[in-house]
Amino acid sequence: MRSSVRVLLTMVAGASLLLSAPPALASPFFPDEVRARLGLSAAPPCLICHDSLRGGLGTVVKPFGRAMIARGLVVNDRATVGPALSKMEADNVDSDHDGTPDIAALRAGRDPNGLFDLSAPPVEYGCGATFGRAPRDGAWVALATMAGALLRRRRMRRADRSS
Repeated sequence: MRSSVRVLLTMVAGASLLLSAPPALASPFFPDEVRARLGLSAAPPCLICHDSLRGGLGTVVKPFGRAMIARGLVVNDRATVGPALSKMEADNVDSDHDGTPDIAALRAGRDPNGLFDLSAPPVEYGCGATFGRAPRDGAWVALATMAGALLRRRRMRRADRSS
């Protein structure tokens, strides 16, 4: 019995850490700022700069994101988005070398890196959505799964004792 309580307390402590930890996101307002500055119908996903839908500090790996940084984009500085986009347009940067400059590709609903279609349905998580929505939902699912496993284990022990 004491071991079950200890396991349950460990699970609760772990889940509370997951739920209270701030998500490791980059600048969550950048996608909306790009949308507003370029007159796009939807904010582009984090994948135009990052390898992950969640983005993340220090994880800009895509050519478009690197080109934005090279032209003055600064993490968590909304004021640098517009000037960086203007410089990208003035320099006719073409990250995927397809003949269409990045800014024109974005306005046409295409990924400037040439990897995916931006007109796909928007994601419900990541740096362009509500902070921490996916990780927090995932933490609750993990907690419920662990609690269910603990209860099944407890029932099995009781059944073994009674036989």
